[in-house]
Amino acid sequence: MTQERAARTRATLIRTAAVEFDRHGYAGTSLSRISKAAGLSTGALTFHFERKEDLADAVIRRAGQLVGVTPGEPAPVKAGREPLGQIGDLVSDLMRSIHEYVEVRSSIRLELDRPDAGVTWSAHWFATVRRLAQQARLSGELPGPLSPEQVEMLVAHFVYGTGYWIRGRQARVLEAPREECGRMWASLWEGFLDSSRPLGAPTVQVDIK
Repeated sequence: MTQERAARTRATLIRTAAVEFDRHGYAGTSLSRISKAAGLSTGALTFHFERKEDLADAVIRRAGQLVGVTPGEPAPVKAGREPLGQIGDLVSDLMRSIHEYVEVRSSIRLELDRPDAGVTWSAHWFATVRRLAQQARLSGELPGPLSPEQVEMLVAHFVYGTGYWIRGRQARVLEAPREECGRMWASLWEGFLDSSRPLGAPTVQVDIK
């Protein structure tokens, strides 16, 4: 098998596995199901991925590549923005990636199905949210009644809740303009912050382009 052909086969298996994991969950997806859906033999699959766990990890790593981040490294944020604005923009970008990429949607389900797994999708971006929330607290940007932990909780609920809501409704939801998701997040995020902001204080704007 040539190197180029092997790379194509591996990419096909990862993409197919993402679809199957998203539809059936980790426990409901077997290697034989994935190989059949990919049009390959089980032997061809196990040549690249010996275990289902290895294939699931590969899907999550691919999801990280699609959103432009690597585990252990900071997620990309827009320069020139205050920490809370960066959080809002980051989550808006994550929302769009959930709509666009089955690998991302699959990774959300895999993380819920495998809570003790060593490779998780949230490792690609959650540390950045935590760091920015703490920076906002130290700089005084975060309104007094709110804590970094509350910011983390809101982000986690919205991101994972969106992934859960889309599943089973994909034909309808994915046809909707992706900007709607960004507007929904922007409204929630700005309202969350403004509810605890002193009267007359500037609001945080979220980029939903």
